[in-house]
Amino acid sequence: MSMQQTNSDRENDAASTSRCWIAVASADHVARGYAGGFMQVCHGKQGPLKRVKPNDLVVYYSPTFIYQQKDTCQSFTALGLVSSTVPYQVVMSDDFVPYRHDVAWLSEQQCLIRPLLQTLSFTRDNPRWGYQFRLGLFEIPFEDMQVIAHQMGVQFSEDLLEDLELAAIVKERENEPSVKVDIDDL
Repeated sequence: MSMQQTNSDRENDAASTSRCWIAVASADHVARGYAGGFMQVCHGKQGPLKRVKPNDLVVYYSPTFIYQQKDTCQSFTALGLVSSTVPYQVVMSDDFVPYRHDVAWLSEQQCLIRPLLQTLSFTRDNPRWGYQFRLGLFEIPFEDMQVIAHQMGVQFSEDLLEDLELAAIVKERENEPSVKVDIDDL
């Protein structure tokens, strides 16, 4: 057996360390986030964004093209990699100060969900597949993210997978207890 890690092994490592999310917003709101390099969910609430960490993958699903309209879009509309460590607030108006995460966007190519309904684990054989999108943000398996990314024209490169793996190692080490060494003990 080879000592070198295979691409499949790397993908599995990345899948186990980075999390994958579906965020929900109208396509016009996603376009603003794409242009500004950020994500925002659930009308700017902080709580859902606290679950999202740097190097997590996020794909937006847009049920409509325009906020509060009944113009059916039902497409994945943007895919990216979270880059900020904690959610931050931005003043949009006197009475609206939403929370955001910075995102390095990888694709804005739209991908209809209907052709993928029997392929994705969270929609397969589910006649009420749209119900979970009401959550505004939910986690999906890496394999589903790969399917969506492929349909959006994104191939996860070895470099990206290595970056995700390295980020996971750093995260693990941040949680390890520190060891203090007294210079006299040496």
